[in-house]
Amino acid sequence: MVANSQELAGPVGLNSYFAANPHRILGHVVPRTDQFGSAVLDVGPKVPNLEAAVVDSLASISSLPYPMPDRHTTTTDSPTVAAWDGHVSYRDGCFYEHKGTEVTELSLPPSHHLEARMLLGLRSTTKRLLDLELATESDDDTLTALRAKLASRYLAYTATFGPVNRFTTKTTQARDGRDAKIRRSYPPAVKLLRHDPHFPLVHGCVCAGV
Repeated sequence: MVANSQELAGPVGLNSYFAANPHRILGHVVPRTDQFGSAVLDVGPKVPNLEAAVVDSLASISSLPYPMPDRHTTTTDSPTVAAWDGHVSYRDGCFYEHKGTEVTELSLPPSHHLEARMLLGLRSTTKRLLDLELATESDDDTLTALRAKLASRYLAYTATFGPVNRFTTKTTQARDGRDAKIRRSYPPAVKLLRHDPHFPLVHGCVCAGV
């Protein structure tokens, strides 16, 4: 969803599932600006008897049919990241954002190109690995090699640039008596990819300790 620019710092991302199934949200989605100056979504107000509402919602979801992948699919180490809206690609020294049939060139100082390319490699390798794990019943040589490739890329990135989720903070004192604002500043390469639909997979590498 795109928020009013006078109220928020910019566009606010909403998971496509909840955008298509708003009845699954237990409350009302309310956009706001957080203490770091970023546009975020809150869900409120509090739902009466929340525990029962969660149980009922999960029960209705679990009863839905789930299309299982073909377990006899042969695994291949081929690119699987499709050009979803917001997908970022790299070609001939430039970065591009894909939205439908539109392709927009993104601006990034050359000094940050290497980091952005390494992040794209992490994103694509993680997506490829998850797709192959979903399509196979047990480990095989392709999966083992792909896990080793992902671990190698992750270690190479952190050794070169540090943690993926690193940031610096800046505190701005308010003059009207209100609370001070704390803004987070992220590396340009990370900011370039933050709206890519599969970039959260890179942060998942951090949580999983790849």
